[in-house]
Amino acid sequence: MKTIVFTARWCAPCKVYKPTLEEVIKENPNVDIEFIDVYNDPDKLMEKYSVSSVPTTLVFEGNDIICRKVGNVFKDELLKILNIGD
Repeated sequence: MKTIVFTARWCAPCKVYKPTLEEVIKENPNVDIEFIDVYNDPDKLMEKYSVSSVPTTLVFEGNDIICRKVGNVFKDELLKILNIGD
């Protein structure tokens, strides 16, 4: 399962969300979370996945988006959508 989080350096909610993501990554080293800065997106993934707000979290199973969350996600919910939590 792959996760992409779209962020921007100026985005206050992104700055609040980042420690949660870092904690989940630290506690679950096998989790695959990629960060995309919307101003440095040479592959145009933001456009490809119709992302219009940051932060946006996309969770993939294969090539399919199985979960899209716009805004910050609390740790317990993030663990659940990543199939790590209860």
